[in-house]
Amino acid sequence: MLDRTAKRHRQFCVTQVDCFDPSEHELVSRSLRGDVECLVVLYRRYHPPIYAFLLSRLGNAADAEDVTQDVFLKMVDKLHTYRGSKTGEISFAGWLFRIAQNTLNDFFRAKR
Repeated sequence: MLDRTAKRHRQFCVTQVDCFDPSEHELVSRSLRGDVECLVVLYRRYHPPIYAFLLSRLGNAADAEDVTQDVFLKMVDKLHTYRGSKTGEISFAGWLFRIAQNTLNDFFRAKR
């Protein structure tokens, strides 16, 4: 039984990083040091809620996909600016959703 559970767990672990469920702080730190697997984990962790947030605001799947892509490109570009919850500032999720809101505002501004 235990062996089957472990085997099933490994099927859902896409990278080794997924398997030990590191904190946001650890993922960000390792991403900044060049660990691409950690960026993948952050993307997989936050893509569904960011996409759902943008889809609820835009009401159009194609636009939501485009803006979501822009959000994650900005995340990679600006990751070095994230100060982190360890310093008492903002959680990674809060920081990323702020990027999503600002990117959404830019999208609406460009549509005018």
